[in-house]
Amino acid sequence: MKAAKQKKPEVNIAPTVFVAYTDITATASRALYGLEVKDRQYQTLKIPVLEGAPPACVQSPQTQTTKTSPPMDSVQVINCRFKEKDNPQITFLILNTHVSNAKSHFVAKTIVDLCTERHVMKLAVLTTQRLDVEQRSKLYENACNGMAPVTQRSRLPDDTIVMDAFLSSLIQLCTVEGQPFSVIMAPAHRCSSGQANAEDGSLQLIRLFQNTLMGSCGLMFSEKLSTSLVYHETTDDAHSGLMYA
Repeated sequence: MKAAKQKKPEVNIAPTVFVAYTDITATASRALYGLEVKDRQYQTLKIPVLEGAPPACVQSPQTQTTKTSPPMDSVQVINCRFKEKDNPQITFLILNTHVSNAKSHFVAKTIVDLCTERHVMKLAVLTTQRLDVEQRSKLYENACNGMAPVTQRSRLPDDTIVMDAFLSSLIQLCTVEGQPFSVIMAPAHRCSSGQANAEDGSLQLIRLFQNTLMGSCGLMFSEKLSTSLVYHETTDDAHSGLMYA
């Protein structure tokens, strides 16, 4: 008997993809949810190991009934900058759920396979991590496999150690598959549950990611919407694992 072939995800993917996921702050995810352009399209990417997974960020009671409130699926795809119907130029892929170590490789493989099949030219991962570096900057970018950097930020030293199983898997798979990618990383500490605030740094991080994309891509964002989202942190193993930048 032959195993049934897995169906390819039925989503539109642009030549440029920004990935945000639920890391120690989920601020990149919250930042991207604030996208404010007229020609945006929302889709859901089905990843079997994440079926039924609860969203890490949800709308607050004050915004969930408004017409401008975005869907908050566990795996959200947002397309924008359409040249023609079903032909976006930029895709946001948001993992709005906690991804455990055990599921990290499969989730990363689904994303990398999708990008290689659709011939994605730029795959940029937005993340926050605990970093121990001498010359501290607000944001770093390491571009690999021939991809031109999205920003003009400094590059992290190649021997930088970061603990993140999902990011590690994504980097390894992109390297093996030859997928052009970059990691745009902000130093941070774990944020607490609730809405973004200045005390734990989540407010500043959301502003940093949105301002970075506004400057590099010309996109507009609603800081009010992003900071109103309610984040639920986890106590499991979702943010442990070894990655060398």
